[in-house]
Amino acid sequence: MTIPHYVIRGGMEGRERLRVIARVMAPTTSALLTRVGVEPTARCLDVGRGGGDVTLELARLASEGSVVGIDLDETKIGLAREEAAAAGAGNVDFRIGDVMEPSVDGHPFDVVCARFLLTHLPDPGKALANLCGHLAPGGVFIAEDIDFTGHFCEPHSAAFWRYVELYTASVQGRGCDPNIGPRLPGLWRAAGLGGIGVTVVQPAGI
Repeated sequence: MTIPHYVIRGGMEGRERLRVIARVMAPTTSALLTRVGVEPTARCLDVGRGGGDVTLELARLASEGSVVGIDLDETKIGLAREEAAAAGAGNVDFRIGDVMEPSVDGHPFDVVCARFLLTHLPDPGKALANLCGHLAPGGVFIAEDIDFTGHFCEPHSAAFWRYVELYTASVQGRGCDPNIGPRLPGLWRAAGLGGIGVTVVQPAGI
C-alpha cells in the first residue's frame, strides 16, 4: 500500500518493520512517557500510529482514561485493532486519519503523542498547528523524531553509508526532512507551545 508522504513501505511489511523499531525504542519511549507523567485518567491522541505499539503503552498508563490512535494506513490500523483486542486493551480506539487535516476528534486531549511522524511530512508546522488545536488546557505534546546525520559506523562500511545516502535523498525528494530533530524546539515555539524540553537518544547496535 502506498501512503502519501511516507517513503517507507506500509501494509503488513511495514507493520513488521515497525515491530522491530518498537522493540529497539521501547526502553527510551517508556522512560519518556514516564518522565512526562501520563495520568491514569488522561485522554490521549497517538498520531501516525502504524502498528499501535506506543498507543498500547499509552493505554496501559492511562488505564482509567482513553487513547485514540490514528494513521493513514488501513492495513496497519486493522492489525493494530486486532492486536489491541488480543491484549485486552478496552480503552483504545484506532481510526483512519490524516494529521494534515484540521479535524481529528471532537474533544480535547490531555496528551498528544507523535513518534517518527514529523520527519515524513512536507509541512510539519501545519500538522503541529492542527494537532495543537486538540490539546486541552495544560495538555502536553510528546514527540520523538530523528536526525539522520547522527549515524555512525565502525569499522567503515561503504554499504552502510550508501544506505544513509539513499534514505536521506529519498526523504528529501518527497520534500520532507530526515534531519528534523534539531528543528523541533523551533517548530514547537512557532506552534505556540511553551515549557519545551529536549532529550537526545542515540541508539547503538553491534
